[in-house]
Amino acid sequence: MRCEYEVIYTLSNRWPVCRLCASMGVSKSGFYAWKARVENPSAKELQRLENIQLFVSYHEAYPSHGYRWLNAKIRLDTGLCFSDNYAYHCCSFAGIRSKAKHYRYRRPRDQSRVFPNLLLSKITPERLFQTVVSDMTAFWVGRNHYELTLYMDLFNNEIVSYGLSNIRDNSNTYFKGLKDLINKKEKYGNLKLILHTDQGSVYSSKAFNDLLPLYNITHSMSRAGTPTDNPAMGAINGWIKEELFADFNIKDCDNVDEFIDNYIRYFNEESTAYTLVDYNQSGKGMAIGKVSTQNAFEINMDTKITGNFTINNKTIFDLIYPVGAIYMSVNSTNHGNLFGGTWGAWDSGRVPVVVNTSDSDFSSPEKTGGSKSHRYSFRIGMHWWYGGACGEGVGNGTGAYVYSESRYDGWGRDLSGKSCLVNTVIYIIINLP
Repeated sequence: MRCEYEVIYTLSNRWPVCRLCASMGVSKSGFYAWKARVENPSAKELQRLENIQLFVSYHEAYPSHGYRWLNAKIRLDTGLCFSDNYAYHCCSFAGIRSKAKHYRYRRPRDQSRVFPNLLLSKITPERLFQTVVSDMTAFWVGRNHYELTLYMDLFNNEIVSYGLSNIRDNSNTYFKGLKDLINKKEKYGNLKLILHTDQGSVYSSKAFNDLLPLYNITHSMSRAGTPTDNPAMGAINGWIKEELFADFNIKDCDNVDEFIDNYIRYFNEESTAYTLVDYNQSGKGMAIGKVSTQNAFEINMDTKITGNFTINNKTIFDLIYPVGAIYMSVNSTNHGNLFGGTWGAWDSGRVPVVVNTSDSDFSSPEKTGGSKSHRYSFRIGMHWWYGGACGEGVGNGTGAYVYSESRYDGWGRDLSGKSCLVNTVIYIIINLP
């Protein structure tokens, strides 16, 4: 109906509106109602146009994705929440369509297995490293051929390991990814893991399968010629290649190894294929923007907190600096500007002393005492011997020596009042008040 109204609006300057409406089979009142909405849009319509423009800008940045991925990316980046139905209509109005190739479903062929297909039992992963799927995908960058083997955990769609090579049919990519997977799995203990693959030559090889039982890994395989038995890995392979070429322009990079490593990090930590919110298998952990690996709340993105951040109804600053706490700094800035609340300078010239409950002078806080300066008195006691060296006989004596400006050397007086050399031992006794 909107198309008819637009045609009438375009031709209305040449022919009467009533004749145009009759020719188009629409009512004149309906046309004028539409015209009024177009010329004087409501706030709701203006907001819808703004949202459509937002989807257009994200589609230009990520042309390989459809309306669901664009909606999730907008929610991650801006916090705006739209329903998938609303996102579909916005993209439909703007003519937005994913530029990725769409593969048609093929009916599964007759079953021919090397290992049982355990995924056919519709296992629902309940923890990390319970079900991991793997596959190899190949692509060209310039004249170089690359093979990328991925290992993805179905619990949270994280690519836990990978292997990359620019040599055709290089089995090292499979084994490198497998060894990295085993190393990460071992950090969680000897968990039982199901590894699902296709029936490729490396996945079916003796060397590959001999490793699996050693680490409590059970091999599961798709039926021959049936990629739909591993739909998650097939979808991710296609998705990754579309992003690498359409969104990230891998064809223009100089270092493919570093490029792929950065992309895997992006896929795990930023892409909506991963997860926005993850919960730990223990039920006690939660993570935003990453895998939950601890019994704690983890955030792997820039965080902005508006308002007070409280713990048990107390702000973080009240917990660090409660009322009565002393903050020591050489900065003269008012600490109320830094931490809030009312702060006062501690008395000038005072030195804090730690409380000592066994000493009455220091048994409680806020006690004062002492002085800036103090005078001490002391005396020196001596013991000497005399005679022999002085030629006056032998004897000894004790006494006290008082310092004076007229005499301060190694000479003393004997008991007869005669001078002699003394061998003096000095004891200093300090009498504190």
